[in-house]
Amino acid sequence: MVASACGPALVEEAQATPSSPELGSPEALSPNACDPSRPQPDVCGVGELCAPSGQCAAVPGAGCGNFKNPSSPIAVWNAATSHGPVIFDIARVAPDPTWGGTDPETPAAVSMKVLAYWPEGQFPLSGQTFPPRMLWFVRDDGLVADADVLFRRDTGYFTSADRHSVELTVNVMQLPAAGQTLGFFFTDGNLACAPPFAQ
Repeated sequence: MVASACGPALVEEAQATPSSPELGSPEALSPNACDPSRPQPDVCGVGELCAPSGQCAAVPGAGCGNFKNPSSPIAVWNAATSHGPVIFDIARVAPDPTWGGTDPETPAAVSMKVLAYWPEGQFPLSGQTFPPRMLWFVRDDGLVADADVLFRRDTGYFTSADRHSVELTVNVMQLPAAGQTLGFFFTDGNLACAPPFAQ
């Protein structure tokens, strides 16, 4: 079964950037100690997170197949030259029973919480002002769709006081098959995969 998203599937091209160093490579790691209770990435560099151990580590790389044959070109992440938001965690959460997209009677089949930080920019003040073509959803079959239609602008979007961190809940209408996953990336940001579905 292929996951499909609520709302229109807006497919847009993303511009590629040169690559090096790759996310997760030894060059991207920092030996700094950090405080995991502070907002990510604390004292760590772009493309890193402060792990529970109190050491900086590269954010997880995108190992899922969603990005192998995308329907649109996807930017190559480069921590030195890419200046977009960095996704550092994606977690499956309880489906939003009040989310129906174009059909208010149909709840979300699955909801994913996307956590990101943006040292060089600020996220929109509210979900109401979240622009199109900023966050992208990549299905297991490689379809790239604008994800701005996939979260509740009133209750599914939270920023830190300085707006350098965001938490948003993305709602998908069709439950992916076992072993499939969902991919996400911000424009000029890193590629990130949700954990595979095991239902």
